[in-house]
Amino acid sequence: MIPMSAPSLDAAEAFPPLGKKIKTLLVWPKIPNSFWAFNGMLELLPEKVVMPPLGLVTVAALCPPEWTLRLVDEAVEDLTDDDLRWADLVMVGGMEVQKAGMQEILAGFQERQILIKDLTRGLIDFPAILGGKEVFLCWESDEDDIEFWHDLEAGYGGREKLE
Repeated sequence: MIPMSAPSLDAAEAFPPLGKKIKTLLVWPKIPNSFWAFNGMLELLPEKVVMPPLGLVTVAALCPPEWTLRLVDEAVEDLTDDDLRWADLVMVGGMEVQKAGMQEILAGFQERQILIKDLTRGLIDFPAILGGKEVFLCWESDEDDIEFWHDLEAGYGGREKLE
């Protein structure tokens, strides 16, 4: 289960630039009890899971070598606030049977006011206070750092460079 603590709105503390050495958390949601979970097999084998997160492991192999990677398999351990605070970037993967678990993780980001605007582009907004004004910091996956912001109503078209 994903924890639900609220983020700090101080931009300098909560959202430092990512830089080149990104700490990446890969999350594999628990497979619910179903045919695909092979629960009966786990009673026979000395294993905790029989469905490893091969897709996330493949993605991990494609990440730049200077990134630090951690994997949380929710069949083995719970995703914690400490896991999320550690990470600069969180990748969630899974199969159709894990769809509810993936949606729960993404809803947790929304409850923290981290707005996933476009999964395909990797466009994310983060609430922050900038010059005493509430704004969104804005980041896209092809950008090295969080370098842009926009007013709450302006959206992507109103992005301005951070000074």
